[in-house]
Amino acid sequence: MSNSEKTNQLIDLFNNISPYQLVNDMRTISITDEEKELIERIKQIHSLPDSVVNVLLHYVILKISPELSTKKETIEEIAKHWSGLNVSSVEFAMNMIRSERRLYNDWFNQTKAKKSNEVIPDWFKNNQDSPTQQPIDPNLDIAAMIKELNDWKKNK
Repeated sequence: MSNSEKTNQLIDLFNNISPYQLVNDMRTISITDEEKELIERIKQIHSLPDSVVNVLLHYVILKISPELSTKKETIEEIAKHWSGLNVSSVEFAMNMIRSERRLYNDWFNQTKAKKSNEVIPDWFKNNQDSPTQQPIDPNLDIAAMIKELNDWKKNK
């Protein structure tokens, strides 16, 4: 089966199943009353159709957490965002997820690339535990050095 056929099947599923049934079908545990309330709140407050709610729930269960009650805030934020954009079809919701996912992946890859450009000291590259320490000169006048440092701080 091609990706296009799989996508069409998924679109058909989202359009023809209730959010409650989708959640029950995707998990081994039954939907909780708290999750039912969350779904109703999303539908009523954000005026999202069942098919769009299905896309949102499918994404959250697969990519974030199968326990919807632990991700209420995330679900509410996405629903609020989609409501503001008038997401009213499965196709639009799926494109929103793809777009957001691409943005996240780009950000993550850029962040990872920045970290990999960090300058690593030579002593670390040579598998040494720490930079080599010079032996302390027994004739070194530490008191004079401290006095010199304090004088420098005062004059600064």
